Amino acid sequence: MLLHLMKLRQKNRPVSKVITLLKDMLKQLEKEATEDEEIYDKLACWCETNDKEKTKSIADAEAKIEDLTTKIEELTALSAQLSTEIKNLESEVAKNQEALDQATAIREKQLAEFNAEEKDLLESISALKAAITVLSKHRGVLSCRCHRAV
Repeated sequence: MLLHLMKLRQKNRPVSKVITLLKDMLKQLEKEATEDEEIYDKLACWCETNDKEKTKSIADAEAKIEDLTTKIEELTALSAQLSTEIKNLESEVAKNQEALDQATAIREKQLAEFNAEEKDLLESISALKAAITVLSKHRGVLSCRCHRAV
């Protein structure tokens, strides 16, 4: 019992309370240190993996940027070439349209001349037919007179 009383007194002393608190804190710190170490290991693994992935992604993106820059330069040059061709073709189309308009005007003029000439010729043919009809009537009359006179 005496031993028990001594232990009780020791527990109730302020220094023993501090010592007990320090021991509890030490246990808690060791437990937290173990947990922190586990978290650190996981985080370090994640960082290494993530660093490798990000480094590869960056290298891939830089290569793609280089490819796209080259493609942009090629397409810009092609665009300039095609713009020049378009201007040339537009000029050629304008010249061809002008030539077509001139040819159409000439053909329309020739058609008008042909129609006028055809009209004159048709009128001449009609007049000649009428003349032949009149002459054949007179010839018939003359040939009848000639036959009577003989």
